[in-house]
Amino acid sequence: MTDVRPRLGLAVEPAMFGQALASALQEVDVDEVVHLDSLPAGRAQEFDAVVATVGLPEGVRSPVVIRLPHDSGGKGRAVVEAGGKRAEVEIDRLTALLGVLDVYCPGPRRRRA
Repeated sequence: MTDVRPRLGLAVEPAMFGQALASALQEVDVDEVVHLDSLPAGRAQEFDAVVATVGLPEGVRSPVVIRLPHDSGGKGRAVVEAGGKRAEVEIDRLTALLGVLDVYCPGPRRRRA
């Protein structure tokens, strides 16, 4: 673990789901949460991890991308892209996503107790 708060980008639709997810992640208070749709277009941005239901904006780079199912409110089989590999994980609730983030993008403390 590190003392630095990971930069976590969100590219999640619909907007209401993205806002709810951002609020929950901010409440956990481990990551610096950034909505990717608020970034200037085309400007290079680095993130420690990205959670997405849609494509990433141009210029966004991350060693870890967690692709949630778009049509099911983020629940179901998700794909984690990390280190040039892909792994399928089951995301059925927020705590499952927090556990995946703890494995692939450790922060200063665990997100999930």
